[in-house]
Amino acid sequence: MLANTRKPGTKSGAGVRALRTAVAYACFLAGSGMIGAQTSNVGWVVDVNSAHWHVNGDKSPLAKGTYLPSEGILSNSSPSDGDYLVVANLHGDIIRRLRCTNSSCGVCIENDSCANPIAPLPKAPPEGGYFSAAFDGLKDLFGEHPERYSVHRSRAIGHSCVSESVSSLSSAGKARLDDLLKNCEHGNYTLEFRAAGSSRENSIGEQPKQVTVDWNPATPGAEFAVDLRPGLYRVEFTRDWTSGTAWLLLTSPSAYEQSLKSFSDFNATVDKWGDAVEPETKTAYKRAFLDHLSRTVASQ
Repeated sequence: MLANTRKPGTKSGAGVRALRTAVAYACFLAGSGMIGAQTSNVGWVVDVNSAHWHVNGDKSPLAKGTYLPSEGILSNSSPSDGDYLVVANLHGDIIRRLRCTNSSCGVCIENDSCANPIAPLPKAPPEGGYFSAAFDGLKDLFGEHPERYSVHRSRAIGHSCVSESVSSLSSAGKARLDDLLKNCEHGNYTLEFRAAGSSRENSIGEQPKQVTVDWNPATPGAEFAVDLRPGLYRVEFTRDWTSGTAWLLLTSPSAYEQSLKSFSDFNATVDKWGDAVEPETKTAYKRAFLDHLSRTVASQ
């Protein structure tokens, strides 16, 4: 291609030197990680359960939160029965569900098998929109300590009535817990609050705060004395023979509306993933986003 664009009679030495300089600079960017900022990404890995998934033949295994390039080729170097990979675009919509047998991998399509050929990823959209910006804020948290947000599968998880949520904390130390307890039946609940997410490292050794509330879903809007500071908390509840855990972000009244809207938008997108993503994985993303929000609020 370069030879076809060269004008007759011109000298090529300067062009060759310029090309060498450009190649050397590109190698520097790749080695420093800066080239990622210039890469056109179409989406990212939502969920994956094998270290044998790759993109464009790169030997690095794909992990949750890995960005994927426009028109990239996904493959599994050593397929095993049940291996899967889920990809979302920069708007948060699921665009690929891949699953393997012991011999091959294919694309899963609704009301069809997972034996469809794996085509290249689509071209990148002109812009990512809200979800892309939201994901940028939490992807580094996953990279630093993904175990912070993990949800361990248990028989109790399907019966837990508490939900990840945001609540406003009044100057008197009271909070509305409607979103946290919205799926819980009427009754007395013992709630135990512990620091969660990245703030937990600063509270190692602190005793959890225990509060008993009389929750009645028929009368929402009630405030309960929790006597806590604004921050992110892991809330464990017990009632009779049931128990469960969820994360709650307590904010000041001034930060509440914006924090609630941000989390509600993110939450709605994650819930749209439906059965394409495991419930534990969806909860982990919600927790990571709450951690991101708690950092944002603290820095304001």
